[in-house]
Amino acid sequence: MEDLPGGSEYSTGNWPVEISPPRAGALHLSAEVAAAYPLHWHKELEFNLVLRGSGTYVVGDSQFEFAAGRQMWMLPGQWHAITNRSHDSIIWVVFVTVDLLARISTSPLNDALVHPGQLESHHFRQLDSQQIDALDRHLERIHGSPWDGINPDLFNSALGFAILLAWYWQHDQRKVIALQFADPAVQVAVALLEEAGEEVPVEEVAARAGVSMAYLDELFRDLGLLPPEMHRASRQIPRFFDLINQRRAMSALHSIDAETISECAQAAGFASDSQFARVFRSLFTISPQDFLNRRL
Repeated sequence: MEDLPGGSEYSTGNWPVEISPPRAGALHLSAEVAAAYPLHWHKELEFNLVLRGSGTYVVGDSQFEFAAGRQMWMLPGQWHAITNRSHDSIIWVVFVTVDLLARISTSPLNDALVHPGQLESHHFRQLDSQQIDALDRHLERIHGSPWDGINPDLFNSALGFAILLAWYWQHDQRKVIALQFADPAVQVAVALLEEAGEEVPVEEVAARAGVSMAYLDELFRDLGLLPPEMHRASRQIPRFFDLINQRRAMSALHSIDAETISECAQAAGFASDSQFARVFRSLFTISPQDFLNRRL
């Protein structure tokens, strides 16, 4: 990375991000009345999700108006500020270290996160209501009281998943453009993976597309798309957490047994317990049951 602005780690009038190792990130819900953040920078990647209100982002030499549903990325070392912020604004503010980004990178799509210098000067996107709700709920789960004192590895993996989820949605439009020139097998597979009705097992998706699972995975990666199994998981995992939380609320559960996890995973759309466990471990580096019971 090139020398950061200001000639020192934090220039006059700016502040460091408070991250307590071994945690590799931090988040908070900013709801300050008419708050404005002066021009500053930091060495961490910053992600914002606007839940309510309006205002202006100043990023580098550019300005962008924001409203509810806008997500925004500020790169390590990039000057940025918020001005003209409305009194009713509520914004999720998430910071993650470059080291965490490197650990959670699983596809070529994430290379720009691991190597921030490859990013464009700014990234912003308007999310739809379902994406906003899913991301808001996941961030709230991380931020809520059950996470107090939690194993830092679990915190890091959950925060990493939130960043990846937002990053994949950031590239929805890029995916649409890429699919216009994609191998027909990829077009068939994506259509099947995103069907609103009964979800087809990933192995059957490849069979219907007329290619092997290994080759389909390679085609997805060549386009910078999430691998087929993980592509669907970006929707299923938030749904799974919602179902678990509903069970907790209804039954006052003090622990989550294997049967409950299995039922919720299937209701969320996973084809089998083994597939769910494999996807969950790849995202959170721990089994679903250990993850859920250790965060209570």
